[in-house]
Amino acid sequence: FSLSNLFTICEDIDIKSVSKIKEQSLELPGIEILEDAIRTNPIVDVIPHEIGTVGPIYAEEYDELRDKGYFMNDYVGKSGIEKGMESVLRGKNGIREITLHNSSVISSEIKEPAVPGNTVHLTVDVAFQRDIQKLLEDFMKYLNEEEEECENITSGAIVALDAKDNDVLA
Repeated sequence: FSLSNLFTICEDIDIKSVSKIKEQSLELPGIEILEDAIRTNPIVDVIPHEIGTVGPIYAEEYDELRDKGYFMNDYVGKSGIEKGMESVLRGKNGIREITLHNSSVISSEIKEPAVPGNTVHLTVDVAFQRDIQKLLEDFMKYLNEEEEECENITSGAIVALDAKDNDVLA
């Protein structure tokens, strides 16, 4: 471990714990509370498999990603749009120069500011998507109950495109 390689002990801790750690910061050298940006999807029940997942960097990925500015404890897109748009969503780490003397910080200067990642907006209409999901669900139920040759239908797919510009609506 070194100053350039952060090690995460705990994530998403409550404000009471944050306050306690900050109050005891003199007795806890090397321990620091960091706020970090996270990717969020405010609507979790619409096309989650297309949006994809984010996860920690695995050892076999790190050699390649280190050269792109990633750290061992960073998160990356693992599937779907999260993976495909990783370079757009990620942003860029900044550089802070810290001067220490006898284990105490005597100066801290931002040499290069961090650049936030961008937001990706999809063309999927949430209300329409939910209607389509319900339509497919009802149709599969109908097939299972009413059509003898279509028993045990467990999956299906519908794609709705905008005829004018081919945007995916659902």
